[in-house]
Amino acid sequence: MANDHSVLFETVLFEIRDSVAYLTLNRPQAGNALDLEMAKDLAEISLQCESDRRVRAVLLCGSGNNFCLGGDVKVFAAQAHLERYLREITTYLHLAVSRFAGLDAPVIAAVHGDAAGGGFSLAIACDLVLAAESATFLMAYTKIGMAPDGGSTYFLPRLVGLKRAMELTLTNRILSAREACEWGLVTEVVPAEKLQQRAEELARSLAQGPTGAFGSAKRLLHGGWNQSLETQMELESRAIAEAGGAADGKEGIKRNRHNGWTAKINSLHFAARHGFQLGLDHFVKRPQVIAFSLGQTPVNFHRRKEFVPAHGQGQSGELLPGISINAPVAAKAPAHHFAKVAAPHLAHLGHVIAGRTAGRQVEGELGENAFQFHQRVLTEIQRGVELSRNQDGFACVGAGHGAD
Repeated sequence: MANDHSVLFETVLFEIRDSVAYLTLNRPQAGNALDLEMAKDLAEISLQCESDRRVRAVLLCGSGNNFCLGGDVKVFAAQAHLERYLREITTYLHLAVSRFAGLDAPVIAAVHGDAAGGGFSLAIACDLVLAAESATFLMAYTKIGMAPDGGSTYFLPRLVGLKRAMELTLTNRILSAREACEWGLVTEVVPAEKLQQRAEELARSLAQGPTGAFGSAKRLLHGGWNQSLETQMELESRAIAEAGGAADGKEGIKRNRHNGWTAKINSLHFAARHGFQLGLDHFVKRPQVIAFSLGQTPVNFHRRKEFVPAHGQGQSGELLPGISINAPVAAKAPAHHFAKVAAPHLAHLGHVIAGRTAGRQVEGELGENAFQFHQRVLTEIQRGVELSRNQDGFACVGAGHGAD
């Protein structure tokens, strides 16, 4: 693809493909544990994602058997000045977490195996978390005598509440993927063999969405904890007004101005049971109206039916709600008698009406139910009938009103 792009880093595989930035923690021999080089790589990648307009979604995963086991304790143990080393590694790690959290692009974590310590923090800092059924989640910090980092003390209590955050931090309780989902740490649990496929599908889908609106929504949700109601609503007001002036907002309003029901008038067909039915090229979501094509097909009645005389003479067959045609046949005659006399008139009228309305497209509007949409489609047909009556001399007279 034209927007494909890859950069070599020492500890993280990174590429941009089809507007998605793919990040793979790549220290499988160490369980993708964090060291200073990985923290630096993540920080650099976060800055690239922030500045590259091609990035409209981010997917974070791990190579090997685990997502990330946290800090690399073997590397920690080898440091002569551990305090300084930890200060440095957290500086880069926190830059990465902050930049990813601030992206307009949604950030997705795909967790398999264990997510512990810094890996736990990286996962819950993402906007959406997909987990394999076999994945586990563990804070782990106090288990090795360390305080939490990676933004976990910011995100965790907001996700699960203070008491549960305390429990996970102080007792180092291990959560299964299902438990993590029930607690609100995980968005979706999927079979391990389908995790990568599902995560990539979600990333590609979000990459096609309104990135600017996603970013505004993320900032509002993160900031809402620290604002009064009035301040938060003022920020919402500004954000939605700004979105309305942006390209994504304008396109979204234009694309979604109707409710997805679309009827393209193609032809008409008369049937005693159903009245004059619409012939549609397509009808999305609510196909109550059956599609027919008149063409040269003779008028057929689906069941015998007697018609009530109109004005004491002849009979009336309903073409549409509100429209009928009279035929000069004996009162109380069976339906096929009416069909025989009326068929030529109906066929010709149907051709004319179809010609008047052919190609017109009717789209449902927001808040409109199926009945209302049906009525508007019929109104469009009636316009063709009126044109036929006024310009072609057909004798159409008013009948009852209804939707079927």
